[in-house]
Amino acid sequence: MLPGKLNIDLIPYEFVGRERTERWAIGLAILLYESGLSLRNVAKTLSYLDIDITWRGVHYWIQKLGEILEEVLWKNDGDLLQNVSS
Repeated sequence: MLPGKLNIDLIPYEFVGRERTERWAIGLAILLYESGLSLRNVAKTLSYLDIDITWRGVHYWIQKLGEILEEVLWKNDGDLLQNVSS
């Protein structure tokens, strides 16, 4: 996977919760935030695509993704980092 690209298939279905928002939109929001946009600007950008989400919703996704990544890293004892850097 190239830097700056997000593989949507890596976002687990449990992450989405009620599936009110499609995974591609969540992935785009995370990518925009990690690119430097503020939470409010991410929500505003998604609104142009008819995605109805508040900045708090984007913040929740960012926090949830961090929790999932931390759990995966601890579970795999760092193996994930070795696979990504290869």
